[in-house]
Amino acid sequence: MTEQEEEKLQRSLTNRHIQMIAIGGAIGTGLFMGALLQIVGGDKLIIPFC
Repeated sequence: MTEQEEEKLQRSLTNRHIQMIAIGGAIGTGLFMGALLQIVGGDKLIIPFC
């Protein structure tokens, strides 16, 4: 990268952006765990998860 390109870079994530990323991660994890519970069965997945 040249010096001019480095000057153009800036941090533009706001607090709201970071909150939405965190909420999306939590929802995605919940969907993933819910799908695994349906496929594998509740007893087999929750015991190793604890």
